[in-house]
Amino acid sequence: MSTASILVVDDDPEMCQLLSTMLGIKDFHVETAYDGFDGMEKVQASEPDLVVLDVMMPDMDGWETCRRMKAISDVPVLFLTVRSDVSSVAQGFEVGGDDYVCKPFQNQDLTTRIEHLLNNHSIPNLDTLPTIAAETVHASDLIPDMRRQRFYFFLKSLMDVLIAGTMLILLSPLMLLIALLLKFDSPGPVIFKQERIGSKPKERDQGPSSDFETFTFLKFRTMRRDASSDPHRAYLQAFIQNDHKRMNEVQGNGAQIRKLTDDPRVTRFGRFLRKSSLDELPQLWNVLRGDMSIVGPRPPIPYEVEMYQPWHRKRLMAKPGLTGLWQVTARSSADFDEMVRMDIWYIEHQSLWLNLRILLKTPLSVLSMEGAV
Repeated sequence: MSTASILVVDDDPEMCQLLSTMLGIKDFHVETAYDGFDGMEKVQASEPDLVVLDVMMPDMDGWETCRRMKAISDVPVLFLTVRSDVSSVAQGFEVGGDDYVCKPFQNQDLTTRIEHLLNNHSIPNLDTLPTIAAETVHASDLIPDMRRQRFYFFLKSLMDVLIAGTMLILLSPLMLLIALLLKFDSPGPVIFKQERIGSKPKERDQGPSSDFETFTFLKFRTMRRDASSDPHRAYLQAFIQNDHKRMNEVQGNGAQIRKLTDDPRVTRFGRFLRKSSLDELPQLWNVLRGDMSIVGPRPPIPYEVEMYQPWHRKRLMAKPGLTGLWQVTARSSADFDEMVRMDIWYIEHQSLWLNLRILLKTPLSVLSMEGAV
């Protein structure tokens, strides 16, 4: 196998370098590509013996990349994933993947699976898994779609920076006023900081919530200093499990809003900030820093992700947003599963036009204060 050529497709340059070094030691010839577009071109141009593909690339649908590579060539694909739940692995096989390795992995495990694929080009005992019969097509037939996808993410990032920067300048007097009023209203810091889950996969082994990178999420403080997270955690667990009885017990008022209301931890001025959504303004800094986007699913707290079912995690496959489809259509009125389905629908259908429609609906949603608490 010393002459076998391997193409590594991963948007993380450090991972590409690591895999190149690991496989180079085994005398494989290694090429790298940092996105699915380049990977498809190299599959057609160099015809590698095997592709190692990270299907969890944040700005590129790795499963769709695998599907298109298999449409171009019958090259065996070993896909990398940070999750080992059944739905994720099954999806990899459904789009034509031949085997998988879950991060973090051992060098020996990776090379053993690669050599098995090179020798057999098939995996035993997987005949019952569904596969997609790919027609023979050329990369040139599929590359325009990949270019459009990459161009879309570039324009979306540019839009994020322009909108967030402009809003920070225009709203800076209001934000300064809010900061002063917060200081007079109650003791504590002006800005509330909290760890939230982003969309970038991270190599850890501490449990399901560690599959994705955390970032520091900013809000104007609306709660008393040193408030406990226990009431929110209890309500969130009941909300995710759709346990209406438990939600009512935690709420204590029989509210139908799918959000914790009458929270005793919230200050007087904090209630106004939450009702008007003005507490979210500091997240414009998160957008400028690249942690968030203007439009996207809301970022969850790590302990929330620990409660997710496997399919819920698909909502984490896009950069989290300041506003989103759920906020402008069913704010605080949808069940958790319904909210997740809306997030997944947005991820699968996102476009500049859809983003613009959500942005135009956001002010009306905020001003109506419907579902806000």
